[in-house]
Amino acid sequence: MTAPDEQQPDEVRSDEVTAADVTLARAVIEPLGCAVGSVAVLGGGAMNRVLRVRGVQTDGTRFDWVVRSPLGDRWPAQFAEESWAATAAARAGVPAPRVVHVGLVGDRAVMVHEHAPDDGGPVARPWSALGEYARRLADVALDDAPDGLFTRFGRDVPRAWAQHVAHNRQALTDDDPLLRDGAYAAHQQAGLRALVDELATTRLTYGLTHGDLAPRHLVAPAAGGPPVLLDWGNASTGPSPWTDLRHVLVLARVRREVAEADLAEAAAAAGAPLDRATERVLVQLAVLQLLDVPRWALDRRPDLYQHFLDECRTGLAVLLP
Repeated sequence: MTAPDEQQPDEVRSDEVTAADVTLARAVIEPLGCAVGSVAVLGGGAMNRVLRVRGVQTDGTRFDWVVRSPLGDRWPAQFAEESWAATAAARAGVPAPRVVHVGLVGDRAVMVHEHAPDDGGPVARPWSALGEYARRLADVALDDAPDGLFTRFGRDVPRAWAQHVAHNRQALTDDDPLLRDGAYAAHQQAGLRALVDELATTRLTYGLTHGDLAPRHLVAPAAGGPPVLLDWGNASTGPSPWTDLRHVLVLARVRREVAEADLAEAAAAAGAPLDRATERVLVQLAVLQLLDVPRWALDRRPDLYQHFLDECRTGLAVLLP
């Protein structure tokens, strides 16, 4: 499992169609009873090779699909979880590309979904749409969700969340590697413990989360209608809509990629207006995530530990009083 809802360092990739791309497209599409007409590379794939494949189905209708596959075995794709999340979201009123196929070509995972054309112009009030979609995801039933969408603490999401919080609280000791390696200072540890203790008693709602809400993942169809939400590769379960709003808070206050007004707009649409109480919860969630991800990296991906340690140090410096 990759670190939840964290952007991984980009892989080097080419935007030119290669012979291998065409071979892969044919190997995926032709067994579905379709003929490949054209293959193009779609930009933006940090973990996957993303191809746009167009052609004709056996009944004569034309198709316009996206074929995704991992860039390498270093970043295995979790397509079963992503497919389930997108499909469940659509049932809950969050427009998402229809999944056509999930499977293997040899030992290489592949996923095929409909291409969502972005020819409808800019999305009006994108943060309101994203906040509304986060609110709807909180209502998604998780009974048949794949295990990969849950944390290592199990499928009982409220209980798993409590264990997740407790795990990070127990790590705040004198021999904490994050303290040793400079993510925070010794005099800050008591405040971090108090913050996590308060979060442990906060009543939250739980459900599905997208994990990477941003306007770049919204496209407006030319025929009108609500915008389509793309890129479900960071979907997970947990506090909802809180996890998605926490991500927006980090974008606004730590990464400085969006405006404070965008955060407020998304929070209002998600049903959690950005008052002092909501803001406090989101900051606590952000701090917990900043602490948790380098711990995960130290255990599972030591090659990424320094990267996430630096993010933790930077984020805590912004968010802690």
